[in-house]
Amino acid sequence: RHGVGEVVWQVPGGLAAPGEDLQAAGLRELLEETGYAPATVDDETVTYLGAVWDNPGFGVAISHLYRVRGLAPAAVTNHDHGEYVTFAWVAPAWLKEAVLSGEIKDRVVVAAVAYLLLRGEL
Repeated sequence: RHGVGEVVWQVPGGLAAPGEDLQAAGLRELLEETGYAPATVDDETVTYLGAVWDNPGFGVAISHLYRVRGLAPAAVTNHDHGEYVTFAWVAPAWLKEAVLSGEIKDRVVVAAVAYLLLRGEL
Protein backbone atom coordinates (compact mmCIF):
# COMPACT_ATOMS: atom_id res chain seq x y z
CA ARG A 1 0.00 0.00 0.00
CA HIS A 2 1.41 3.36 -0.94
CA GLY A 3 -0.93 5.86 0.71
CA VAL A 4 1.94 8.26 1.47
CA GLY A 5 3.58 7.89 -1.95
CA GLU A 6 6.82 6.31 -0.76
CA VAL A 7 8.18 3.01 0.45
CA VAL A 8 7.39 2.62 4.14
CA TRP A 9 9.32 0.57 6.68
CA GLN A 10 6.85 -1.21 8.96
CA VAL A 11 6.66 -4.17 11.31
CA PRO A 12 4.21 -7.02 10.62
CA GLY A 13 0.73 -6.20 11.76
CA GLY A 14 -2.96 -6.17 11.03
CA LEU A 15 -6.38 -6.49 12.54
CA ALA A 16 -7.50 -9.01 15.12
CA ALA A 17 -10.63 -10.92 14.20
CA PRO A 18 -13.62 -10.41 16.52
CA GLY A 19 -12.87 -12.33 19.73
CA GLU A 20 -9.32 -13.22 18.62
CA ASP A 21 -6.63 -13.02 21.30
CA LEU A 22 -4.30 -10.09 20.55
CA GLN A 23 -1.11 -12.14 20.91
CA ALA A 24 -2.54 -14.84 18.63
CA ALA A 25 -3.51 -12.17 16.08
CA GLY A 26 -0.01 -10.72 16.16
CA LEU A 27 1.60 -14.13 15.67
CA ARG A 28 -0.83 -14.89 12.83
CA GLU A 29 0.04 -11.61 11.09
CA LEU A 30 3.75 -12.27 11.61
CA LEU A 31 3.40 -15.66 9.93
CA GLU A 32 1.24 -14.35 7.07
CA GLU A 33 3.52 -11.41 6.28
CA THR A 34 6.97 -12.94 6.84
CA GLY A 35 6.56 -16.71 6.82
CA TYR A 36 8.27 -16.82 10.24
CA ALA A 37 6.99 -18.05 13.61
CA PRO A 38 8.55 -18.82 16.99
CA ALA A 39 9.30 -22.50 17.67
CA THR A 40 7.44 -22.16 20.97
CA VAL A 41 5.08 -19.53 22.37
CA ASP A 42 5.81 -18.68 25.98
CA ASP A 43 6.91 -15.73 28.13
CA GLU A 44 10.51 -16.12 26.93
CA THR A 45 9.69 -15.94 23.21
CA VAL A 46 6.73 -13.53 23.11
CA THR A 47 6.70 -10.36 25.22
CA TYR A 48 4.03 -7.65 25.22
CA LEU A 49 5.80 -4.28 24.86
CA GLY A 50 2.90 -1.85 25.05
CA ALA A 51 0.34 -0.03 22.93
CA VAL A 52 0.13 3.03 20.68
CA TRP A 53 -2.98 5.00 19.69
CA ASP A 54 -3.24 4.90 15.90
CA ASN A 55 -4.79 8.34 15.47
CA PRO A 56 -6.52 9.41 18.70
CA GLY A 57 -7.98 12.54 17.12
CA PHE A 58 -10.12 10.45 14.78
CA GLY A 59 -11.00 7.28 16.65
CA VAL A 60 -10.11 4.64 19.20
CA ALA A 61 -7.92 2.31 17.11
CA ILE A 62 -4.85 1.09 18.98
CA SER A 63 -1.81 -0.96 17.98
CA HIS A 64 -0.46 -3.52 20.45
CA LEU A 65 3.27 -4.26 20.19
CA TYR A 66 5.00 -7.57 20.86
CA ARG A 67 8.64 -8.64 20.77
CA VAL A 68 9.05 -12.16 19.39
CA ARG A 69 12.25 -14.21 19.65
CA GLY A 70 13.34 -17.58 18.33
CA LEU A 71 11.85 -17.10 14.87
CA ALA A 72 12.26 -19.73 12.18
CA PRO A 73 10.78 -20.18 8.69
CA ALA A 74 7.38 -21.84 9.09
CA ALA A 75 5.19 -21.11 6.05
CA VAL A 76 4.83 -19.34 2.74
CA THR A 77 3.75 -15.71 3.09
CA ASN A 78 0.10 -14.82 2.49
CA HIS A 79 -0.24 -11.09 1.80
CA ASP A 80 -3.54 -9.24 1.57
CA HIS A 81 -4.61 -7.83 -1.80
CA GLY A 82 -2.76 -4.56 -2.35
CA GLU A 83 0.07 -5.38 0.07
CA TYR A 84 3.49 -5.28 -1.54
CA VAL A 85 5.85 -6.59 1.10
CA THR A 86 9.58 -7.14 1.06
CA PHE A 87 10.79 -8.79 4.26
CA ALA A 88 14.24 -7.87 5.58
CA TRP A 89 16.26 -8.41 8.75
CA VAL A 90 18.05 -5.20 9.77
CA ALA A 91 20.84 -4.54 12.23
CA PRO A 92 19.92 -2.75 15.48
CA ALA A 93 22.34 0.10 14.68
CA TRP A 94 20.72 0.62 11.27
CA LEU A 95 17.25 0.58 12.83
CA LYS A 96 18.15 3.24 15.41
CA GLU A 97 19.80 5.45 12.77
CA ALA A 98 16.83 5.06 10.39
CA VAL A 99 14.45 6.27 13.11
CA LEU A 100 16.75 9.18 14.06
CA SER A 101 17.26 10.25 10.43
CA GLY A 102 13.55 10.10 9.62
CA GLU A 103 13.89 7.30 7.09
CA ILE A 104 11.49 5.36 9.32
CA LYS A 105 8.43 7.47 10.12
CA ASP A 106 5.86 4.80 10.96
CA ARG A 107 4.56 5.45 14.50
CA VAL A 108 4.38 1.73 15.35
CA VAL A 109 8.01 1.13 14.39
CA VAL A 110 9.16 4.26 16.24
CA ALA A 111 7.19 3.17 19.32
CA ALA A 112 8.59 -0.37 19.13
CA VAL A 113 12.13 1.02 18.96
CA ALA A 114 11.41 3.28 21.95
CA TYR A 115 9.97 0.40 24.00
CA LEU A 116 12.97 -1.82 23.19
CA LEU A 117 15.46 0.96 24.00
CA LEU A 118 13.73 1.71 27.31
CA ARG A 119 13.81 -1.99 28.19
CA GLY A 120 17.54 -2.14 27.35
CA GLU A 121 16.90 -4.64 24.55
CA LEU A 122 18.13 -2.59 21.59
